[in-house]
Amino acid sequence: MRSPRAHSEWELVGPAEVRDIDPSARYFTPWNVVPHTELMRLEQSAPELQPHLAKPPAVDEAEAFLTMLFLRRRCSAVMRRGR
Repeated sequence: MRSPRAHSEWELVGPAEVRDIDPSARYFTPWNVVPHTELMRLEQSAPELQPHLAKPPAVDEAEAFLTMLFLRRRCSAVMRRGR
């Protein structure tokens, strides 16, 4: 062990140097660190930009029946009025 006299020529002159510590700074790690949320985002499939074009709109049986019923009543009412 060295004696204190070995470093006697060094003298502290002023306040201690305090460096800013960045909490978001990445330091070296021997393994790849990926947060769980980032890993889940990477595993998700990309969202469809226009999902309405994947399946074109179609008229189902119930919608066709209701339209026909409405038009039948409307046409009957118009014909009764003589228009």
